Amino acid sequence: KTWMCGGRLEVIPCSHIAHMYRTSFPYSWGNSTYIHERNCLRVAEVWMDQYKIFYQHRVSNLQNIISIGDVTERKALRE
Repeated sequence: KTWMCGGRLEVIPCSHIAHMYRTSFPYSWGNSTYIHERNCLRVAEVWMDQYKIFYQHRVSNLQNIISIGDVTERKALRE
């Protein structure tokens, strides 16, 4: 996604990366059972073009129980 939007990745040997966890969230997760899997399916649908079938095949058992929702706005953002 990064390079498709004009960004770049740089390797900086002396850099440190961390994740800051929130103490609360301003939104609801709803049914949080498959959050990560749903997000991965959405990324594949929007960004992977003809290669998305390889990811979808790998998680085919989940596609019947997870709805990725509407990704129209995400696809428009990509364009």
